[in-house]
Amino acid sequence: MKKLFLSNFTLKIIAIITMTFDHLGFLLMSFSFENQVMNLTGYVFRIIGRLSLPLFCLLIVEGSLKTKNFKKYLIRLGIVALLILIFQFIVEMLYLNSVIDSSLRFKQGNIFLTLIASAVMIKLFQSNKKYIKILGALPIIYGLLCFVVNGLEYKYNMEIYWLPYYLRGQYDILAIAFTLGIYLSYKILPLLFEFNGLNYKFFDESAKYRFYLNLISSIFIILINLAYYSIIYIDNSFVFWDEGGQLFAIFSVLFILFYNGKRGYDNKIVRVITYSYYPAHLIILYLIFALIFIF
Repeated sequence: MKKLFLSNFTLKIIAIITMTFDHLGFLLMSFSFENQVMNLTGYVFRIIGRLSLPLFCLLIVEGSLKTKNFKKYLIRLGIVALLILIFQFIVEMLYLNSVIDSSLRFKQGNIFLTLIASAVMIKLFQSNKKYIKILGALPIIYGLLCFVVNGLEYKYNMEIYWLPYYLRGQYDILAIAFTLGIYLSYKILPLLFEFNGLNYKFFDESAKYRFYLNLISSIFIILINLAYYSIIYIDNSFVFWDEGGQLFAIFSVLFILFYNGKRGYDNKIVRVITYSYYPAHLIILYLIFALIFIF
């Protein structure tokens, strides 16, 4: 199908751009000081940012399954996670020592811890040994733990210190569920082909097969996002995220449906830039807002 025109590289750029809007929106809302224009602009930016998480989850699945060296892939993710953790830890120490006030406290989880947990989960589930597969539940438990801790803090207006926020994965179980759903798509589609008497290996490189894969992944993303949203009907006091804005993550499927499964533009310099962009832009945006609105 010629309509599949988005490569891995293109999806990554879209994810990075929408993620940047998300972080910029978060800072605009945090420093709006009841300025309605800044607050509304920030909220719109955050809605745009909802598109990024499912795209990153798809990229993690693709990277985990297609990388030639999983250890190196994990190390790259780990380096970025460590840089973010160091930044978060420094800001937290400054806050605890009263060097900065609460408005500068960067109380956010580390998305790369979530991505690492997701990649490890996929790798464990790929094992042929059952006892290794069972270990794949550990990243899921980690995501659930982060989710419960965040929810309890929000519900009871307290802070749980035995799991500091900089050791928590951002988007907790939602990101891991997205990743798991997309991964399951890669397992379900071959079974559907076999059920219809077809050998999927004759089709797995075709554009039509890729589209079906995208379609099943999109269905999982929509269902998981709706399930996550439905928690507000179970216990609204436990919901620590913007339940209305989160629904816009569904629209990420408009990009996923056109993914062609190909790597696209790639070289070592580009890889370094894309991996380093997350901590670099985070620190730069944070410092800019701190200088403008605080110091």
